Amino acid sequence: MAASYAPGPPARTIGFRPTIVLRYRWTVNYEHLRSFVAFAERRNFTHAARDLHLSQPALHVQIRKLTDEVGRPLYVRVGRGLQLTAEGERLAAFGRDALARGRAVLAELRGERDDRPLVLAAGRGAFLYLLGPAVRRFGRAGGRLRLVVAGGDDAIAAVVAARADVAVAAIDALPRELLAQPVRVTGHVVVLPREHALARRRRLGAAELDGEPVIAPAPGARHRTALDAAFAAAGARLDVAVEAGDWDLMMHLCGLGAGVAIVNELCRPPAGTVAVPFDGLAPVTYRLVRRADAVAGAALDRLTALIRAGA
Repeated sequence: MAASYAPGPPARTIGFRPTIVLRYRWTVNYEHLRSFVAFAERRNFTHAARDLHLSQPALHVQIRKLTDEVGRPLYVRVGRGLQLTAEGERLAAFGRDALARGRAVLAELRGERDDRPLVLAAGRGAFLYLLGPAVRRFGRAGGRLRLVVAGGDDAIAAVVAARADVAVAAIDALPRELLAQPVRVTGHVVVLPREHALARRRRLGAAELDGEPVIAPAPGARHRTALDAAFAAAGARLDVAVEAGDWDLMMHLCGLGAGVAIVNELCRPPAGTVAVPFDGLAPVTYRLVRRADAVAGAALDRLTALIRAGA
């Protein structure tokens, strides 16, 4: 839903009802949109009404009027719960972004600092091995940051839904409304106990690991799918001894002798293990992702610059 937002005078002005203009033909009441965003977070009228200090009947009326403006159902009942429709998800994302824009503009006009923390979404491994320097420097410069641990598709979904301002993820396909910049290309390594017979090799491939006990993610995970394809292409057998999807857990188990682990080369192997470059998997490109229509601001620009420099 294409939309433009223009802040009006404060809501306390007599006779004023703040609106957001959609496609120059429809209007959405700002307060109704704020209420819908609260409902979208809770998926529960009782809790959302309490958050908004409204009665449940008043909240029902606001969301019904908003639904009438959109002309499509915004939520449906699934079992005992409520679930947003595709239109509801999109409107909720628009609402979160519009409310953030409103807060930023008002803070600027009043000469105040916008104290809302920027939200950065990334996988646990990216935070541990890629983003640490940027997070540290941003905080030391006085920036406020909220970290959301979400890998791959979940991190991208957080940006699409305006739950995160920016994400760093290893992903190729992106929704059209997002912009992406590559920040780091990385290969893979095999982590083995230091005393392992293959630990002195300069490089390893799937053929050398044929039948070797491997610690790998469960079937269906992106990394597992890539491993399955690499071993099949080499005519080797992937013998998964333990299924685990977290890089650190995989390497820890390797140190305990549960098997070898094929992980991102950014990872730091624990004491007692070594990392040998692995051939057979395509390099992974980490991308910095943000919405094309995201609120431009010095803080967000500074954070993205730090991420790119640190990577």
